[in-house]
Formats: sequence, structure tokens, C-alpha cells
Amino acid sequence: MVALTLCLSCQGGDRKGIGGTGDSGGTAGFDEFIAFSCDQARYCCAEGGLSTTPLDDCEAASVEQSDFAQALVRGTAILIEPEYGDCLAILRASVEANECDFGALAGTCSPFFRGTVAPGGTCEDAVECASNGAGDPVICLRAGDADDSEPGICRQPVRGRIGDACIISADERSYGTTYGTPDPEPPLVFCDVIDGLYCAFPDDVCKPLVAVGAPCAPLEECEPGLYCDTTCKPKKAEGSACTGTDECALPAFCNDGTCVRVTYADTGVCEGDLD
Repeated sequence: MVALTLCLSCQGGDRKGIGGTGDSGGTAGFDEFIAFSCDQARYCCAEGGLSTTPLDDCEAASVEQSDFAQALVRGTAILIEPEYGDCLAILRASVEANECDFGALAGTCSPFFRGTVAPGGTCEDAVECASNGAGDPVICLRAGDADDSEPGICRQPVRGRIGDACIISADERSYGTTYGTPDPEPPLVFCDVIDGLYCAFPDDVCKPLVAVGAPCAPLEECEPGLYCDTTCKPKKAEGSACTGTDECALPAFCNDGTCVRVTYADTGVCEGDLD
């Protein structure tokens, strides 16, 4: 979620005054982040040779398309300090340096928001759900016969052990997930990478992450920083040859056989897809 949010605040083309407040309605202190982000997007899309016309209404569209911004409007999520101020400063520096690396912010900023809906309360998205303060993920759950048009329920899953039935995987950057399932009583358990575990599909049980050099198979998950190619291997640096994006270390992706950094021009942002 934080990565998605970071994608929003972008501008481009002719540079606007940096640091202005966007008229995004109800997002309070987040307006400055949106204004910086839209400025960055317009500039970077223009630098990539793409039209910035789809970004004419970037500020308003950022709020409309973002579950996080909508949660701010509803008061079901709040910004937290110093995390938000720190991330805003990183974004400001990126804009001033004309930096168009799309993945840099997502890998640098810590989560800068907190949900306010207690477990058992209704939610539209996991960003609204209050965590337990221990950094464990939350779930906005639609279970059984509930469909996407109905609100979910904030639930706090518990940490799983090897072999436990599970619902999600989590790592140090996880906040939560919005999850729908036909199961009326799914296992409210997460598998944490800190414990060397992941929630394995399709068995939906906690299994050990696969270590470097160990044999692996499709749907198995290697330890962080590794990818599966018969055995788990270290992800490749920018400029390395590749056949798939899972081989490349973030923020790079595989493009025409080479690991390259993701720019705004490589994403749907320049076409107005800000979510």
C-alpha cells in the first residue's frame, strides 16, 4: 500500500511551483505529498517522451483512485510522524533533483500512516484497520457470501508456525491485505518472513522459505533477495541479463533481456493510472 501511495504524487511537463497545496479535498496534510508527486510524474513522463495530458487532473484523480486517500478523507486512516515528514522530505529532494526512478521512494520510505478502525469494525480496505502496535499485518476481510460491494471486517491475524493453516504472508514492510474468500471462517493466521516462513499456495499452510542454493519449484518462495531457477539464486543487479522480472533486484525489472530501473515512463502512471 505504501508503494501504491508513493506512486500517486506525481507531476510533469512544464514544472509547477514545488510545494504548493493541491485542492484534493479532505486529505489535509497529504495534499503537499500529492502535489509533489504529480509534479514529479508530469516531469518524468515528459522526459520519457510521453504525453502528460492524462495527468492534467492528477491531483484530484490521485485522491479518487487511492483507497488510502479515501481513508484519510473518511478519517479511517491518519498520517503519523516522524515517518510522514521524513518521506515527504525524501520526495521533495527527489523532485528537486529531477529524479525519475519510480521504485526509489517505495524502497526508502517507511509506512507513514495508521488505520483507526478497531478489529471487528467495518472497512473498505486494510489501510483503515488499526494494527496491534507490534507491526503485525491486518486484514480487511470479506468472507463467505460477502461480495466486493459490501464492507469487510477488520481482523487481526495471529503469527503462524510451520504447518499452520494460513491466509497471508508478511514481511517487515507489510501493513495488511484486503482479502475476499468463500470460506466463512478462514484461518486468521499470517506467516512471517522474520520467522523464515511464507504462506504457501495452493496448500495455504506456513512453510519454510527456501535458502540460497537449495532446490526450489514453481510456487515455492525463496528467502528475500533470491529467486527460483531450479535452485534459489541471488537476484541480479541492474545491467545484468535476465529472462523475467523476478530475477532482478528491486527497483529494477527485466526489460528486453536486461535488469533496468523502473521509470515513470515504464508504468501506467503516464496514462493516468495512479492507483
